[in-house]
Amino acid sequence: MAYFNTKLAKSRELHPIDVYILQIIHQNRTDDMSEDLILIMDDDSLKRLNAFGLMEMIKGTKKMNEFQRLRLTKKGKKYLSDFQTYDIVENDIKLFDTLKKIYVDADKEVGSEKKTKELIAWFRNETAFNHKQMWLIAKKFVQDDDRMEYSKMLEKVFWSSTNHFQTQPKLEDSKMWIYYEKHKDWFDTEFKKMK
Repeated sequence: MAYFNTKLAKSRELHPIDVYILQIIHQNRTDDMSEDLILIMDDDSLKRLNAFGLMEMIKGTKKMNEFQRLRLTKKGKKYLSDFQTYDIVENDIKLFDTLKKIYVDADKEVGSEKKTKELIAWFRNETAFNHKQMWLIAKKFVQDDDRMEYSKMLEKVFWSSTNHFQTQPKLEDSKMWIYYEKHKDWFDTEFKKMK
């Protein structure tokens, strides 16, 4: 069973049932999910998903009914991916999108978007940094020439395993956390200016 981040969905003014409907529409691409959609989709969900531009109707064939022709838009696929990412909030996604742009512009590798977003949420929860503080640390870290070897891939900026057996992130193994601690006085001074 997939994880659904209903807190994020609510922050985007969607209901938990809308997340489930997005998943069913996603599956509708390869399997006929029209009967399930008929059962669970009401007028309110239809209006919300249309208002946010999360679904569209393909041309299909003459034999297909309206529910068989439903598909996710590019935005709908992105929303569904976000909703399946554990514990992220809107600002985590904004931080990821900004860092991703920096990486793409610099012809650097991004890695797994989902894993990177999860690591951003993990780092935020572990450190209790707010998003402005995280942005400052991440920006300095990825632009530091001495840290270049650790920032070649965005996915590894927040945490990277030290061996093949390590599956759970630990703050003391985070290169960005180590970077923060090395420059703690400077960062803490900057954090005070942000208040």
